[in-house]
Amino acid sequence: MSTMNENLIEKFREDSYASHLEINIVDVSEGYAKVEAVVKEDFLNFNGVCHGGFIFTLADVAFSMASNSHNQQAYAINVSINFMKGAQVGDHLVAEARETKLSGPLGFYEMKVWKGDELIAECQAIVYRKREPVI
Repeated sequence: MSTMNENLIEKFREDSYASHLEINIVDVSEGYAKVEAVVKEDFLNFNGVCHGGFIFTLADVAFSMASNSHNQQAYAINVSINFMKGAQVGDHLVAEARETKLSGPLGFYEMKVWKGDELIAECQAIVYRKREPVI
């Protein structure tokens, strides 16, 4: 894991929803985060494929960490996602979020979700950054 405020990383680990879904932090640095999870049977939709909501959540968790990584509270104001492929039970998914621009109180991010070397979803997002610290 990259060097950054360990207390901030511990705060990210307190995300109960991400923990419930067994989403693991792989790497976090300023403006960047990488997380991973395995698709479980409970994550399937009625067509028997991984629910888009789970794929979105994986990207959103990475986005949340990347956008709050400056220890400045950041709140999503817009997120869009494009799905390219699906996922099945047992697939190992990895999501990465990268900061592309900071402009005053706004932060701009792109996220990608991978199944191996296959891109299955990509997102664009904007946050509003408050002046209060995360920790």
